[in-house]
Amino acid sequence: MEEIKLNFFKRIFYSISNFKVYTQFAKESLGKAFIYLIFFSLIFGTVWVIRPIYDFNVGIGTVEDAIVKDSPDFTFQNGKLSINGEMPIIVGDANNTVIFDTTGKTDETALKNYTNAVLFTADKIIIKEPGRTNTTDLSSLSGLTVTKADLEKWLPLLKFVSIFIAVFGIIFFFMGKIIAALILSLLALIVSSVNNTKLSYSNLLGISIYSLTLASLLEVLLGAVNISIGGFWINSLVFYAISAVFIIMGINEIKKERNELVAE
Repeated sequence: MEEIKLNFFKRIFYSISNFKVYTQFAKESLGKAFIYLIFFSLIFGTVWVIRPIYDFNVGIGTVEDAIVKDSPDFTFQNGKLSINGEMPIIVGDANNTVIFDTTGKTDETALKNYTNAVLFTADKIIIKEPGRTNTTDLSSLSGLTVTKADLEKWLPLLKFVSIFIAVFGIIFFFMGKIIAALILSLLALIVSSVNNTKLSYSNLLGISIYSLTLASLLEVLLGAVNISIGGFWINSLVFYAISAVFIIMGINEIKKERNELVAE
């Protein structure tokens, strides 16, 4: 294959549209592949963290409205929440809801009709999100004392956490791709051995990095629109299966090119 001049965006395009370009990737240094992954992670990792940052700020905003504007005075002390007023107190809508009830008459079943909801009881915080429900026992915070006035001061400051979500989210995205590439490089070793291509490990790791492109783009797209194919294991299986196809087909193209050179 005649070599193509590849800038960053052409590498994205060709790595998902032309298996033959993997013959060129195999001849390049591992450093080029890592530089590609760094730029890829900076751009698409930023897109990937937009959704969790948005959800976090919406959640903080909902809780802030519920606690600061609509909730009665309360005190949390010795691992117990006490609220003055009639309960349950329900704030928000069907998509984002906060419920307060320290009487013990409201439990987790009350959340079934809501998409995203938080229930504060006397000794628990129950958070429902699509596909999962988490419960936090407030007894673990028995040494903490908080009043409504305290939260009125603290909650607006939590929005600055978005900065840390962005920074660590991009780092997490990049490290996840490194780990995925290392795992896929083991498959690349096997496929290369079977095809007798005699590629070095650095070549195979570079190919593995490029093989992640389509699966990573789909991961970012689905995350942006908040769609999940399945649970963690199903998502991982689909991610690795897509990447594996590119490794296998790419190495087959490398073998084919070498056979053609021998025949000539």
